[in-house]
Amino acid sequence: MQFVMEIGLMLAMLLSLMAAAWACLDTWQGQAGTVKWLEKGQWAILSLIVLSSGILLRALLLRDFSFKYVADYTSHSLPYFYTVTAFWAGRSGSLLFWLLVISVAGGLFLMTRKYRELPDTTNMGFFISARSFL
Repeated sequence: MQFVMEIGLMLAMLLSLMAAAWACLDTWQGQAGTVKWLEKGQWAILSLIVLSSGILLRALLLRDFSFKYVADYTSHSLPYFYTVTAFWAGRSGSLLFWLLVISVAGGLFLMTRKYRELPDTTNMGFFISARSFL
């Protein structure tokens, strides 16, 4: 499962970099026709990050000590509330948590009416700025 989690995060990073490059290139060329593909990329990135976060959370709740992160930040005697909060106890878990929050916020923004009313050039700016955080 650790391998799936790491591959998911690497694919999310690669997809995010490709989307940012594509958005910058299209903005530089004055084109905005790729917004629909960038939206699909956002959903794919969100899915990969949710998958990786879910795997870590599952490992924490099951106390799967084969994960180094779980072994470092939990124990058998730790109550479940503190086991869940161990998700963001370490630096890597904290960064994964923030990545999850930013990705979910971006996904929620894509579903709003205000987003759909924006011109495509503004939407391209959203994707460029969102990728810079990821």
